[in-house]
Amino acid sequence: IVSHPSLAILSDAMRNLLAALNELPNVQVAVISGRALADVQKHVALPSIWFAGSGGAELWLNGNRWEYPHADAFRCELDRLQ
Repeated sequence: IVSHPSLAILSDAMRNLLAALNELPNVQVAVISGRALADVQKHVALPSIWFAGSGGAELWLNGNRWEYPHADAFRCELDRLQ
């Protein structure tokens, strides 16, 4: 746990562990994050795993991107509240 999200990093050891787990038969690794999908993908840098960004509002599964239909409206509301 860090004081600011920008300080959170994935160690090389953890990245290697996630990659190795993803290679096991009948295993699919997924990373779920509050970060935007593109941001979490950039930080993890393992394109073959699944991702849920923005707390699950954005998904990357088997190379296909899906976004909750009302995600843009929620983003605008969050920006307004901040």
